[in-house]
Amino acid sequence: AFGELVYSESTNLFQSQPAPGQFVDQLGRSVNGRFMQVGPRTTNRKASLLSTTLGLEGTLASLDWDVAVGQGISKVNNQDSNYLDDTLFNAAIAAGTIDPTSSANPTAAVDAIRLTPNRNGKSVVKFVNAKVAGSLMDLPGGSLGYAVGVQFNKESLRDTPDADQQAGNVFGSIAQ
Repeated sequence: AFGELVYSESTNLFQSQPAPGQFVDQLGRSVNGRFMQVGPRTTNRKASLLSTTLGLEGTLASLDWDVAVGQGISKVNNQDSNYLDDTLFNAAIAAGTIDPTSSANPTAAVDAIRLTPNRNGKSVVKFVNAKVAGSLMDLPGGSLGYAVGVQFNKESLRDTPDADQQAGNVFGSIAQ
């Protein structure tokens, strides 16, 4: 009998300039730009992997055999910050409470349109492997061997952006 257990975890923090996007300025012009006052867009990512395998191997008569079952589960969570609610951002520009070209907007006005998008993913792989091997016949140079095996895999993947991302309401977000 044999078994294997693997656990891995990683975290990282990514920061970059604010997300670029399209907004309508106070003069009614469509502008592609970044609202710098919101601060750097930040992604705090945590990922984990848990992999397990259990198996048996042995010899029966002159046949070597083995069978194994297992599964791997990978999870990822992206917690973002310093993004903007697209609808509220454009409404604040239209109302004059936010000037997208200024870094002196009231902090409360900027915080009122701020979003913290969240995205979760999970992947699962399940498998069964089996193999039989033996000697078919003896030859002058040695034994002629063979092996026969089967493998079954089942995979699933789930990627779940939050409601604001799904609705396309994150300023500068890429449609996914």
